[in-house]
Amino acid sequence: MITVKKTEDKDLKSLKKFLKQYKLEDSLFMDRLDQTMIIADGAEILGFGSFVKKGESGIIDVILLSEDMLWPTMGDGLVKAMLNTLDLRGVKSAYLLTDKSHMDIIKKIGLSHSDKSVTEALSEIEAPYLLKSMDTVFETKLPDFFDHACHSKGRG
Repeated sequence: MITVKKTEDKDLKSLKKFLKQYKLEDSLFMDRLDQTMIIADGAEILGFGSFVKKGESGIIDVILLSEDMLWPTMGDGLVKAMLNTLDLRGVKSAYLLTDKSHMDIIKKIGLSHSDKSVTEALSEIEAPYLLKSMDTVFETKLPDFFDHACHSKGRG
């Protein structure tokens, strides 16, 4: 069964293996597991996301999925789960970093393109720049996002 969940200690071995594929050091996330989520099929990790929160602002700074074909559905679920977590933690303005190839999917999820640069968004939250391929910023207001985007735009 495929699940989207907060990363737990029991997931670390699989997470390290997954992150290694993307040349990301697992040590970047070990001290902030409470700010990470995974998509798992049993013990196999299919996706990973991380976010950083500062005050009433937050940013989803990493989204990785094992295959591009997972993006439309699994990416949607991972993004919404992280936005929900940020909302529950008191975030009012949320940003998401993505690359140009996933912009249409992020728009369908219900986020708006931001005029901020990646550097501006990251520095506002004091988050590190972990994936240089993430070059586009989207934003949304919470909890308003869930009033409008419970069903992704463009789906039947």
